[in-house]
Amino acid sequence: MRDHYEEIQGRGAGIIAIGMGLPEMAKDFRDKRHIQFPLLIDRERISYKSLSLKRGSANDVYGPGVVARGTLSVLKGNIQALPPKHVDRMQLGAVAVVDKGGEILFIHRSKNVADNFPIEQVIEALP
Repeated sequence: MRDHYEEIQGRGAGIIAIGMGLPEMAKDFRDKRHIQFPLLIDRERISYKSLSLKRGSANDVYGPGVVARGTLSVLKGNIQALPPKHVDRMQLGAVAVVDKGGEILFIHRSKNVADNFPIEQVIEALP
């Protein structure tokens, strides 16, 4: 999303990322990845629950397909550290497009930790 931030802003939209870590982790992630949009922390997973996001099974998090996709990502230079121990590693994420009134226009709930929805399709869902 970082690489499409200006395009998304040009369409009158914004980006907010939500994670479960600590504020210093969000700052470190933002600084290392040169993120321009807000990174929010939801350690109690209230936003995850409100979007009906599931916790994955061991296969959803550590299964062969996930490991294979993660290995390909690392080989491409996209190194992602494992989340710290106090973060729920089984919690799956989502991508949502929400209008200013709070209505969800589009949502993709991840089926496993490697299920990243194509950003081009997210941009197409923008009003």
